[in-house]
Amino acid sequence: MTAPRPGLTLQLVDREDAVLWCDVVDLGPGTPIIAPVVLPGGYLAADLTLVVLHGGLELVRWTPREMSDDV
Repeated sequence: MTAPRPGLTLQLVDREDAVLWCDVVDLGPGTPIIAPVVLPGGYLAADLTLVVLHGGLELVRWTPREMSDDV
């Protein structure tokens, strides 16, 4: 974040875009969020996407890459 953003909606969605977790937070430079998230089932990181919304607009959509066996 480059500026304070009150009322951000954070979502974790699965590969079918179903919302598994959602929270509304106030974030900005120097105010990160660290939140424990308990999900049902066995998800790999690459199965999940973080979606950040503000004022109805999608600001960020990020999915971790799958780890290769070479790493």
